[in-house]
Amino acid sequence: MSSTMRILLSVLVFACMLVPAGCGGDDGGAYVCETCSDTPEALPADDHRPTGIYKGVVTGGDNTGTVRVDISSDETTGKLQLVVDGKPRTATSFSIDQQGDSTVYTFTGDGFTVVLVVAADGTVGSVTVTVDGTTLDATLAKETSESLVQAFEGTWSGQDFSGTWNFVAAGGALSGTFDGSDSGAFVGTASEGRIELTLPEGGPLGVGSQSGDSVQGTFEKSGVSGTWMGLRRL
Repeated sequence: MSSTMRILLSVLVFACMLVPAGCGGDDGGAYVCETCSDTPEALPADDHRPTGIYKGVVTGGDNTGTVRVDISSDETTGKLQLVVDGKPRTATSFSIDQQGDSTVYTFTGDGFTVVLVVAADGTVGSVTVTVDGTTLDATLAKETSESLVQAFEGTWSGQDFSGTWNFVAAGGALSGTFDGSDSGAFVGTASEGRIELTLPEGGPLGVGSQSGDSVQGTFEKSGVSGTWMGLRRL
């Protein structure tokens, strides 16, 4: 092998170490979330109850991450997977409280608290994620035995602006938040690989597409236009 080829190979390997998602799969193809399930993990018994699996994303300032909650059918155990800025957070305590018809699940650990309020039918009422004293914007959706929840982390950029662009998709609907130079929330639909985004108060925000575990698109808001992209993490 020539010295030029050795240098080129070293550069490619170093680039993959820095940005694993950019190197695609083992065959150099499209990005694949190796830890994600392609079928629902939720049990039918939990479909219309507060128990079961919830998946979501968090944003806030320079922070980005994912959250997964798994409440056993008998409510004896609660498991939390929280990753913020690439750092896994481990819960050291779990508690359950009743507030009227709603169930409140609280996880705490070193420097963080996650509080999930769920209605009797499993509908997410609210979720509060506080990490190192900062309350992050959180979007969470309940997975059912017939509806897979996918969570995407990404970025947006436009003109002199940029930031985080995270959302969850379930049953053809999606919702998420963006942060950075500007911040806000969005909702939308996903069908046959096409994504359409709108603002919660109404009005179009952007369009995009999904190919496997990757998403990308364009947006326009308040006179600022640009692009967004994301990779599936859950």
